[in-house]
Amino acid sequence: MTETRKRCQSKRSRGAAERLVRVFLAAKSPRTARAYTGDLSNFATFLTAKGYRASSVTAAVGLLIGGDRHRAFELLTGWKGELGRRLSAATVNRRMATLRSILRTANRLGFIDWSVAVAALPSAPLRDVAGPSQQEIRRMLAVAKSRGGHKGPRDVALMMLLYGLGLRRSEVIGLDVRHVNVHREAISILGKGRAEREWVKMPMRVNDDVCGWLVMRGSEPGALFLTMSRGHDRARLTANGLYTIVRRLGELAGCVASPHRLRHAAITHALQANHRPTDVQKFSRHRRLDALMPYVDYVEGVAEQIASDLTEAL
Repeated sequence: MTETRKRCQSKRSRGAAERLVRVFLAAKSPRTARAYTGDLSNFATFLTAKGYRASSVTAAVGLLIGGDRHRAFELLTGWKGELGRRLSAATVNRRMATLRSILRTANRLGFIDWSVAVAALPSAPLRDVAGPSQQEIRRMLAVAKSRGGHKGPRDVALMMLLYGLGLRRSEVIGLDVRHVNVHREAISILGKGRAEREWVKMPMRVNDDVCGWLVMRGSEPGALFLTMSRGHDRARLTANGLYTIVRRLGELAGCVASPHRLRHAAITHALQANHRPTDVQKFSRHRRLDALMPYVDYVEGVAEQIASDLTEAL
């Protein structure tokens, strides 16, 4: 192949990769697009370390689709092995899913006519779904209420949204003042994997606590929850900031807590209160009912009961 033909082929491959990345990310929500871009950047870093010319996401994607399925398989399995040495199976599988997804998009657009199957790493099922007990959560709320200044009302409102509504950490920190309608007792959240926001009703107590925070915060537009750290006053509360707040409240209340453990607790306590799994699914906004099975198994204690029956028969 002449040098001119090589340059033309390289230019076409680069153009295809740019279009593929653009189309692939355009169909995603902003949060998902950021996560996918991060995964692709990590893949590019891996390729660069292995001696490939992949200084950008586009270059990395170009390498992935520029050869045949055998080279793509080699690149993917190499990256999977590298990730597996330092990350959990669940994280590795999520990052691998990004590349499988972009390859499917490439196939649909006609950039490639092949597919690659790379087996996922075996992932351990979710084990700890209990979260803090209701008594521990009451102690955490008491600690939050005892905090002076703006932090007390803010932290109480955070707790009530994480536990009272079972919201995810990303759903809470993504809230703006305009997403709260205290007259309707509703809050507009952007759920996991959703492209559009949805209104969720707030119980009276949750609504009152959110109102209490809004009175302290003020009604000016912007992020609903703000950091109180020195030098960053009135900036949007970050995911790490929220995690630190909840963990510290748990420590002061004598328990282990995190934003997601509060969500676990809310779902578990709802099932323990004999709400139907299908109703709890609506509360938790899980797409599939089977996502609740670890919680159902924990609440019902089926495995424990079987083990007890077996050993008592000895």
